[in-house]
Amino acid sequence: MRPHPAPQSSRHGTGMLAVLAVIAVLGGAAFLGATLTVAQRAVRLAAEGGARSGPTGSAAPMSAAELVEVLREDHPIGSRLDTTAEFCAEPGESDEPDPFLCTSAMDTDVVRIVAFESVGVAAEAGRAMREARSGGDAHDAQDTREACHFVLVWLTHHGLEQGEREDMAADARSAVGC
Repeated sequence: MRPHPAPQSSRHGTGMLAVLAVIAVLGGAAFLGATLTVAQRAVRLAAEGGARSGPTGSAAPMSAAELVEVLREDHPIGSRLDTTAEFCAEPGESDEPDPFLCTSAMDTDVVRIVAFESVGVAAEAGRAMREARSGGDAHDAQDTREACHFVLVWLTHHGLEQGEREDMAADARSAVGC
């Protein structure tokens, strides 16, 4: 028995293999590039606090003082104090702006209202406040709720019942439109 002769290589087969290799490399690069682009957009969207709905160029979000004025119509809010300078001041030695810095704050005799740049930032700030309260940090917050780009904080001395706090948070969401 004779051994089978080795198949002869064809220059067409080698060329086809080279073309397929180039296609595979370019396809992989395109897939990698698209994946990186999608990942970058997802990170940017998460940093902005979620997708923004509505037309671009819309008016600035409602401030804490404006929300207090709306809530005063249905809730027993008497005295109020603008605490924006106290709570929302940028630290002097910071090179980069703090993404969790509030835009305005208002203390009342019933609730503390803090406004943030976006819904996502407010949600994260509210979560951090609840964790600090449950973690045993020394502060007198009784309840914390998010209402769109606001965080409503009820302190122990405010004395509102659970149902009253829920109603106020719902009214705040309704006033802001989320």
